[in-house]
Amino acid sequence: LKLIETSNCHNPKTLSKMNEEIRLRRKEEIEALASFYGEDLIPSLEEDCGNNTVIPPEGPWFIKLISTAESTCTIANGKGVPILEVRLPPNYPLSGGESRGEVSGLPEPILHNTISYNFSYERKKSLVDELMEMYEPDVDMDV
Repeated sequence: LKLIETSNCHNPKTLSKMNEEIRLRRKEEIEALASFYGEDLIPSLEEDCGNNTVIPPEGPWFIKLISTAESTCTIANGKGVPILEVRLPPNYPLSGGESRGEVSGLPEPILHNTISYNFSYERKKSLVDELMEMYEPDVDMDV
């Protein structure tokens, strides 16, 4: 379980290194996530990264855990909104031969800005554990 309270704007990597099948599946998954989460799927942790609304296939992907309907920014009432960051392994969503127990082959969920909203350690751990249990190699993320 990781809790991070600071971050930088996302600087996308080049897609040229990414396998075409991986790129296509990630783009399809981003479309599904955007359809489900709408404006709560965001391109970075920073509200001042410009008007970049493109979610990069190479990741990481960010989902606000508490919706801020009045704005697409990540700040609500002066508090950082809790955000789930999902860092993707290089071959996601394809299985790269890694066993389920090897962290390097699994998407890595990271929670941000949870202190302001009194997320207990147990609540954070439960959320991360549930997400990790849902992961299946070679299957796109569940919405």
